[in-house]
Amino acid sequence: YERAFDSKESWRAHIEPPAKFMEEWLAARTQRWDFPCEICGKQMTRGAADHLASQGHWKSLWTKMQRMNPQLPPQTVVVEIERPWVQKFEIHGGTLYFNHLTGGQMIAEGGQQVAAQAAMPAALPAYAPLAASAPSAPPPPAAIAQPS
Repeated sequence: YERAFDSKESWRAHIEPPAKFMEEWLAARTQRWDFPCEICGKQMTRGAADHLASQGHWKSLWTKMQRMNPQLPPQTVVVEIERPWVQKFEIHGGTLYFNHLTGGQMIAEGGQQVAAQAAMPAALPAYAPLAASAPSAPPPPAAIAQPS
């Protein structure tokens, strides 16, 4: 997840596949695709895959993370479900948790975990931990101006 912040291209390659899976999973159960994004405070009017892979979301996530700590969280912390970068989508019959840093996802029905994805799933069920494996620490994205 850390190398995903290196460039817009690496971010898109990292987040688009799991975002597409989430978008399709939610749409199949709700017939909607315009869910709110808790990172940006905007509606994902063109769907999760388009929004989460966008430069605006990438910058918003980076800025939010930098305000919390100049270093991205370590692997042991990034996977914790009750963190500000994990968004909960509650729908009839279940909840989908989406990790905006790793692309990891967890699906719970009736309070019980039924599936989890490290990042891009081949197809459900392909159970794995909530987060993807962690590469080495990244430099800040070159295209994003650091807040003063």
